[in-house]
Amino acid sequence: MIEKEFIPYELALELKQLGFNQPTFFAFDNCSHPMRCTDLRTNEQKFNGVNYNSSSYTSQPTYSQAFRWFREKYSLATQFAYYHVPKWTFEILEFTDIKMTPSKIVCENSKPRTYEEAELACLKKLIEIVKQNEK
Repeated sequence: MIEKEFIPYELALELKQLGFNQPTFFAFDNCSHPMRCTDLRTNEQKFNGVNYNSSSYTSQPTYSQAFRWFREKYSLATQFAYYHVPKWTFEILEFTDIKMTPSKIVCENSKPRTYEEAELACLKKLIEIVKQNEK
């Protein structure tokens, strides 16, 4: 199901508040209903992505877009690993030099979960880390 590729409304709203402004294929209207991005000037659906971070719309990125944005804007990268329990875990790494070698592990999480639960938990943790660092 394609819905699993896109982050939920609550997290899309938090990303918007942190400054996420990348074009996406989908957005939420101001009532949190998902919608395909449409060019408001011509009312044509766009498949090349439209930035709808405005007072009326919130862009709905994929998990991949969100993780890339954290990596590029905040130098926070993620990695997921599977252990035989079954359990998916994640680490958040901070990069500080031009060689792109991690300077430290910011977060390790080993709670048993599905991959989708690990992605969601990791994204929530990234948002928490950035909010704490901005204080």
